[in-house]
Amino acid sequence: MVKAAFAEPFRIAMLNNGVDPEPYFRRNRLPLSPLDNLELQLPVKSFFHLINQVAIEQGIPDYGMQVAQVKPWYEIETMHPVLAAQPTLQALLETFCQIASGESNVASFELQRRDGFCRFQYLSPPYIRNDIQMELYRVTGMIDLIRVFAGKDWRPDSVDLMMTENRIAEKNSVFRGCPLSFSQVGTAVLFPKDLLSLKKAREDETDRESVPPHQSVGRLETVTNPVPLLSRVLESYVTEPDLSLELVADIAGLTPRSLQRLLKAHQSSYRQLLNAARLGYAKHQLQSNRQRISEISKRLGYSDASHFNRAFKKWTGSTPSEYRRRSD
Repeated sequence: MVKAAFAEPFRIAMLNNGVDPEPYFRRNRLPLSPLDNLELQLPVKSFFHLINQVAIEQGIPDYGMQVAQVKPWYEIETMHPVLAAQPTLQALLETFCQIASGESNVASFELQRRDGFCRFQYLSPPYIRNDIQMELYRVTGMIDLIRVFAGKDWRPDSVDLMMTENRIAEKNSVFRGCPLSFSQVGTAVLFPKDLLSLKKAREDETDRESVPPHQSVGRLETVTNPVPLLSRVLESYVTEPDLSLELVADIAGLTPRSLQRLLKAHQSSYRQLLNAARLGYAKHQLQSNRQRISEISKRLGYSDASHFNRAFKKWTGSTPSEYRRRSD
């Protein structure tokens, strides 16, 4: 899973190339419009598929790099407050390594020091073998993090890549002037250790505030209580027309039966989470006056507005119209 904050750069990079994002987001079961709650969870495997589909089908060999540069990781809303509070490059990279798994439960980074050099590396195994685009996205993000302190023209001393040797990487502007090592066991950026003491530009000083690092959501099977995480997944997809137990199980990487057992073990059920997600969406729309009640009903999958009215009254004791009037 990955936080919804990471989805918008994929959309913007497509638009920048004159590509309609909707077919790709629909094909990969991603929400078709930007989400208000950027902490919601989306399936990370969908982005692995999408990034390669766009690059190949639209002939954009550096699409992965473009996605990372549209909005660098430092600027991602769910990470920026805590990263902006770090006074040195060392603090920035160490903090990023701590919080990365809280942004995506398949992401693991490490900062190593050896022989006067630092190795900023990605530790997780590749989801797709020889995945050029996602590795371009990842290593561009890593380089741009260092550039927050080292400057926009900074280049690594060398870069290790898991992908096999190819002209796409060799011609990529982000690697210009950098020695590349292909077919390595991990993705890594090497730079002199003395850069760790670099301090942030003065104009960022006002961004500093005490923000605790994000906690990792982990994998569902190992999370102490997976119900909040699954609730955020349902909130992300509550308006999808094909929302079902099977879809949510697929997104979570579980079989439908395993998902049901997991929820039952925590005194919950798919139906309870679905109703809570529907109620949350309905309340938000009713309070903001963004949509007519009939449209809210339709987007939540009700074939008839009267069915939605009855369900909402059962949940809250009020009809949608009464709730909206009280919220005005």
